[in-house]
Amino acid sequence: MNNWITTTLLATVAVTGSMTGAAKPANSEARLREKIAAFYEAGDNRDVAAMDGILDENFRLVAFFGDAASATQMDKTGYTTALSAGKIGGIPREKKILSLEVRGNHAACRVKSGSTKLSFDTFMHWVFSAGDWRLVNDLTHAVAK
Repeated sequence: MNNWITTTLLATVAVTGSMTGAAKPANSEARLREKIAAFYEAGDNRDVAAMDGILDENFRLVAFFGDAASATQMDKTGYTTALSAGKIGGIPREKKILSLEVRGNHAACRVKSGSTKLSFDTFMHWVFSAGDWRLVNDLTHAVAK
């Protein structure tokens, strides 16, 4: 009887462990890197539909331009409206992820990027929600070239 209980317990742990392992790739650093790239691509192409699937409902942008003492702030609606109106985005940017830290369902990263007109130093905060990574906070400093 004890052998049966032990065997059942070990089998349950093994199955649970393999199910957890199977779910991990969607919550992995590699998937987050894909989402970061998708965020930049959507902005460069002013693709509001793609951006809608990247930004969390509670998204906030806080952007400092040059030596400005105060920041420009936008929520998700303001950001996608500015994107579709051509007020932001639309210029391809090179990017480099300088740091990326994933802690469970939360992640923080720093990205340096630049277009022909602006250089950006950005801190992003992501949350794993509804089966994928969503951008919650974008704190950026932009400087004209």
